[in-house]
Amino acid sequence: MKRFLAVTVVAFLAHSALARDSSEQHETGALAIEHVDFVPSETPGIDNIYLTLWNGVSTDVVVNDFAVTGYGTIAIVASPPNQPPVEMAVSEGALTIPAMSSVSMEQDSVYFRATRSAADIGIAVVTLSLSDGTRVTRFVMGPETNSIAAAHQHGEE
Repeated sequence: MKRFLAVTVVAFLAHSALARDSSEQHETGALAIEHVDFVPSETPGIDNIYLTLWNGVSTDVVVNDFAVTGYGTIAIVASPPNQPPVEMAVSEGALTIPAMSSVSMEQDSVYFRATRSAADIGIAVVTLSLSDGTRVTRFVMGPETNSIAAAHQHGEE
């Protein structure tokens, strides 16, 4: 089952959220967290987290873990077309970022779902742990604590 889910996650990225050989200027030789969006879900205290990632490495990169300050449990969600979303632990999902590619997470592909452990996060430390033992970290503004929604909702209405 784990292998099926891992293949599923990669397939969704390749199908609906991947822009191979993007024309934008990107740094080579590293994985970069380019953008982070926190979007409240329908369940209070649970947010959907969407990342835009750039893999400037000449090989695929596998994400083994994902952590954000102010959050406890984090799962990866894969949304197959015409099927209910599949939620799994990040370590089981084997999220693979293809070589020399930009990936933008969306509600209809792959994204993270996280349970808040703090009411006001402020500055969030976002960390991806990779299969080769390296970590990629970015400091970002945490989710809004008021009722104003983010400007773009990644397909949510």
